[in-house]
Amino acid sequence: MKYIICLATAYLTKSIEDWEMTRSPEQIRTQMEKFKLTTENLKDVNVLETEKGGLVYLTKLEAPKQNFFGDINQEIIDNDLRSIPNYADLVIAGSDQASEKLVSDFRIHSRNIGLRVPIARYSTFYGKPSGYSEMLPEDTGYSLDIPKDIQTIRALITNDSVLEALSSKDENRIRGSLEELNALLERPILVTPFLHEALQHRRPGSY
Repeated sequence: MKYIICLATAYLTKSIEDWEMTRSPEQIRTQMEKFKLTTENLKDVNVLETEKGGLVYLTKLEAPKQNFFGDINQEIIDNDLRSIPNYADLVIAGSDQASEKLVSDFRIHSRNIGLRVPIARYSTFYGKPSGYSEMLPEDTGYSLDIPKDIQTIRALITNDSVLEALSSKDENRIRGSLEELNALLERPILVTPFLHEALQHRRPGSY
């Protein structure tokens, strides 16, 4: 089996060296202490293999950005929306203000074209409303809520049962497979009420 996972957060797609190119040492320390930036990432990983020999292809999207004044770069968001394959199994995004705008726009985009691709939140706000918008993940358009831990990400995107369930777009299968995986994790991956809506989208003209 082959699976497509889209990564849209710099916490997974950039190395510490990448961060150091645009941040001061003090800012890096803040990122590590407050936002759980680590030396572990998936920057140089393009394909992962599951226990059953399935291949997981990682598509790296440019993380949404905003400038010093808080203005969000809409061009990056629009490019990301066009870059997410219709056959993707999952998108993993952050939850800063620019990322929340990407997820909110993707929610509308998916509804308009009938795209059934869940988005998972990878954030220090895990289990809580956003510290920026004060919105719950489901209200923005996230279907899953993942602890900010690279090992949890690896466990999720290499688990055959979860990947097969995501590929099937079957809500009950997804929930059941995550329950099984969560029994092995220190902190569970949470399913939000939005998963149901994300899987209901239909292409225009289809019934």
